[in-house]
Formats: sequence, C-alpha cells, structure tokens
Amino acid sequence: YIGFFLGASLSTPFWGSWFIPVLFSASALSCGAAVTTTALGVNGIRWDSGELFLGIIIAEIALLLLELVVSLIAAFQVSSNPSLVYESVWRCWPLYIGAGIVAPILADLYVLLTRERNRFKSSLVELISALLVVSGGAALRAIIALSGVPEPLIALMGT
Repeated sequence: YIGFFLGASLSTPFWGSWFIPVLFSASALSCGAAVTTTALGVNGIRWDSGELFLGIIIAEIALLLLELVVSLIAAFQVSSNPSLVYESVWRCWPLYIGAGIVAPILADLYVLLTRERNRFKSSLVELISALLVVSGGAALRAIIALSGVPEPLIALMGT
C-alpha cells in the first residue's frame, strides 16, 4: 500500500504516476505467490496438490509479466523525462527488471516444464526464483522511494 501513499505525494512527480500503485500491488502479489509456492514445496504439499501449485505458479508468472510491462512503461516515462527521478538510483532499474522479473519468469517456466522429471532440481530452481522475486520486490521499493530523494541526502544516509 506504500505505492498509494507515495502516489499522494505532490513533492515528487514520479511518485504521482499511475503506474506506481500498480507496480507495488503486482510486486506484492507476485512476492506472495512466490513465497506460497516455496512454502508448499518445503511442506511436501507441492506434488500432491498439483493443480493448486500450477495455479499459483501461473498466477505468479502472469503477475510478473504485468510487472514487466508496467516497469518498461515506467522506464519509457523516465527516459522521455529524466527530471522525474534522481538518476543515481534509477541506474539500478535494469538490474531490477533482469534479476527481479525476467529471471524468475524463466525459472518458473523451467519449473513448469520439468517439474515431473527432476523434482529436486525444480525445487531448487523454484527456491531461487522465489528469492529473486522477493529481492526484486525489495529493490523495486528502494529504487522508487530513493528516486525521489536528492543525491546529497542519499550520500548522507550512507555515511
């Protein structure tokens, strides 16, 4: 819900963009799906309730695809108006997209395609995917929040 609070801020135009609440919501839901599939796998429920597991993985992929599209729209908005954000933090955006969205989508597709052949390897890839999704969610929030903070203040926080 932090996306809605940031959206109400008039001090930073980027935070008021329509896609901030959408990104935060999609990210939160995809993180929840990733943690749920991992918890199911850890508890051994994963293979016994195949339909539940498949449904959650497919929902996670759909949410990550939504997040990818909206993230690319955000990147286009910033590239056409760089004054919307402070540049030093925004440089991390491609890393967030690659590691926090694209890699988990590929990992989830791998799990869907190989889950019956190699359960151990699929479980390991699923765990890595969940860690990437949750890390990507944290990175998204940090990048968005810090993109509205002037660089001298960021430097002060680091000392």
